[in-house]
Amino acid sequence: ISGWIGCNNLSAAKIGNNLESDMELRFRRMQSIRLGGSGTLEAIRASLLNLNTVTAVSITENTTNQINDSGLPPHSFEALVTGGEELDIAHILWQKKPAGIRTHGKLSVGILDSENRKQILNFSRPVTRYVYGKITITKTKDFLQGAESSIRGKLVNQINSLGVGSNVILKSLFLSIFSEAGIANASIALGSSSQELPIPILSESNIVIKADEVALTDHLKIEIILGEF
Repeated sequence: ISGWIGCNNLSAAKIGNNLESDMELRFRRMQSIRLGGSGTLEAIRASLLNLNTVTAVSITENTTNQINDSGLPPHSFEALVTGGEELDIAHILWQKKPAGIRTHGKLSVGILDSENRKQILNFSRPVTRYVYGKITITKTKDFLQGAESSIRGKLVNQINSLGVGSNVILKSLFLSIFSEAGIANASIALGSSSQELPIPILSESNIVIKADEVALTDHLKIEIILGEF
């Protein structure tokens, strides 16, 4: 359109990230400074977490001369990785693992080293523990339209961000529920299964996640029942 020489957006966009708490900043800083290291479990874990789509990493090692109780061979380590491309993970393991230390796991991925020799790297994927929830909420007149969807989303994010081997603590989920206004009371029942169907029995108790498992849920697995105060 001709006839004008400039324009102004009266309502400028707000860009950037949400403000971090001191604890979140310190944790992110601690994780990032480990990227430059090599050979330690912390450096391997930090490098794996730096890969795109990797959401959780847990590493166990066996420094003894015999197979340990977890089935790890002598002088080896096993990385449990959630997300990420298998080839990218294998490259990181080869670059960061100590010399003479074996990788262990259910998956085997071959890569070529700098001398064009094939190297086999092993790692594992965590066993998915599907989590179901039934939330009963007594709402007041201040309960906003759309708050139910917001609560469900926060619960899904909270559970899915726990990581490998982290238990689902029932009482901790109240933080996501009572973050919305207009709630007089709430109760939670949880259940879990290694398969998505059938739906497991729910109870008011924590979900125990084993060392090689990771909790996972979605919007369809969280039921919310609303009642009037």
